[in-house]
Formats: sequence, C-alpha cells, structure tokens
Amino acid sequence: MNTLLLALNEEAKKGLMFGLLAVVLVGMIVFSFISNKKNKKNQATLNSQIKVGARVRTAAGMLGYITQVNVDNTIIVNCGTEEAPNFVCMVSQAVAEVLVPAPKTPEEIAAEKEAEELIEAKKNAKENKEVKEEIKEENNAEPAAVVTPVEEIVVEEEIVEITEEPAKEEVAEEKKEEVKAEEKKEAPAAKKSTATKKSTAKKSTETK
Repeated sequence: MNTLLLALNEEAKKGLMFGLLAVVLVGMIVFSFISNKKNKKNQATLNSQIKVGARVRTAAGMLGYITQVNVDNTIIVNCGTEEAPNFVCMVSQAVAEVLVPAPKTPEEIAAEKEAEELIEAKKNAKENKEVKEEIKEENNAEPAAVVTPVEEIVVEEEIVEITEEPAKEEVAEEKKEEVKAEEKKEAPAAKKSTATKKSTAKKSTETK
C-alpha cells in the first residue's frame, strides 16, 4: 500500500514537472515570437528613416551624416565635418539609431499634403452624409401643424361670426317681444274705437 502511494506521488510530481516545463516552453516561444515581431517592426521603421541627410549612430558608436544610399543595401556615412570629411562605407544594418531625420523632399511634402487633403475630404463626406440622413429623417417625420397668419385671421373671423350670430338672435327676439307688447297695448284701444263707432251708428239709425 505504501509503495503504491509512493509510486502515485512520484508520478504526480513527474506530471507536474512536465506541465511546468510545457508552460515555460510555450511562454518562451510566445515571448520570442512577440519580440521578433517587434524587432522587425522597429527595423522596418529604422530602414525607412535611412535617407541622405539623416544623422545616425552606428552599432560601433560612430556618428555621422548619410551622404549616399546604394542599391546593394550599403550606405556612405560622413563621420567628419564638411571641411574635413571622413567617409565610411557600411551596410545599412550597422545603423543602430537615427538621431536626426533627413529633411523632407518636395515630393514627400506633396504626398503628405495629398494624404491630408484626402483624409479631410473623407471626413467632410462623412459629415455631409450624416447631415443628409438627419434631414431625410426630419422630412420623413410628420410635420407639425403650422398656423400661418392668413389662417389665423380666418379663424379669428370665424370666431367673431360665431359670437355675433347669438347676439343678433337675441336682438331679434327682443324686438319680437316689444312688438307683441305694443300689440297687446293697442288691442283694448281698438276695441273701444269699434264700440264707439257701433254706438254712434245705432244712435243715427234711431234718430232717422
């Protein structure tokens, strides 16, 4: 029983060791891959800066200005001065750092200007597209009822007419009532006049 437990412990320890080794190996591979990728990117950036007129520092510690870039991937560096030049030919990989970038050529300046104009044009086109979409959405939405001054005047006239009609009706009713009252007052007087006419007519017949 004890021997079995010891064997299991040894196998567990071996498995743990192999697992740790595998993790370390994977980590080293990933780290080397990332570092190589980063180094390639830095080297590509450095190679793009190796131009005539750039001040560089070589891996050997020499400082100078690049005076010529050859097709065979070699460069000529002036490690002296303009009065006392000291030209050294070396491979471009010997450059460790670009201290001062080379001045831009007119072609490079024009290319950068074109790139900036293109970016600005794309930005303006995007903004114009967004504005057009907003206007389209506003047009598709239901327009709110807007009352023009002419419509306001018409509405006011209709209100005035509606308010005037009841007033006219009231005045007509009042006149009718006044006429009826006058007729009632005149009725007894008319009866009296007819009665007097009849009595006079009787008297005239009697006298005859």
